[in-house]
Amino acid sequence: MCATRISEVPKTFGLNNNGGSLFCYSRCEMKSLERLTMEHALVGRGLGALEIIVRKIDSGENVPREAVQKLLNFFEVFGDRYHLIKEESVFIPSLEDGCESKSQCDIGPAIGEAYDGHELARILLRDMRSSSQRLDADDRKLAFVRNAVDYMGLMREQIAREKNMLIRTASFRLADEDRRLTRSFRQYAEREMIPETSQQFASDIDAILSELSVTVPPARRRAYSRGTIPYHSEANQAPRF
Repeated sequence: MCATRISEVPKTFGLNNNGGSLFCYSRCEMKSLERLTMEHALVGRGLGALEIIVRKIDSGENVPREAVQKLLNFFEVFGDRYHLIKEESVFIPSLEDGCESKSQCDIGPAIGEAYDGHELARILLRDMRSSSQRLDADDRKLAFVRNAVDYMGLMREQIAREKNMLIRTASFRLADEDRRLTRSFRQYAEREMIPETSQQFASDIDAILSELSVTVPPARRRAYSRGTIPYHSEANQAPRF
């Protein structure tokens, strides 16, 4: 088994939401699974920003409307169109191809849960977008917070489930398909005209956090890059609901 060393992971991708290291569960290094794992980490950073917004709303603070809209754009473009749809159209079908039949596939239930979770995430995201237009109204504010809390819980659960089941299984079942899978990921990004490196999306999250007045001292950034602490430890506390 090999692990992707934290020193080799770009700082912009961060750690998972619980501050854990970015590991590639594989007998040999698989670039395709590294890519999915780093995408999960970047989505996790977005969820941390969303939780900060929820906390500010809950405490009665004003939240920049632009920051909310930019974050929802991030979840719609990167989280859904780039990551989730890529899993549905490239990654999961590759896993299913390794089964004799879908009905007898040992990870069939996990795949079904992934599809269901993706659809629910889209519904919650649409509802957040709708309520975000009038965060000055109490009913819209409450609706946004409820949907945001549900979305955060769902996405974190999805990421953990995929890491523990789908990615772990793929590291063995698709070990010989890494080049093909990596190429398919790249071709998908090109078709969708989305930067495959994700650096721009990471910069967007940095800008959103700046608008939310969230700063990270250099020492904490260094510890974060070593994988010893979460990037935004305050985002790991339970919201007051």
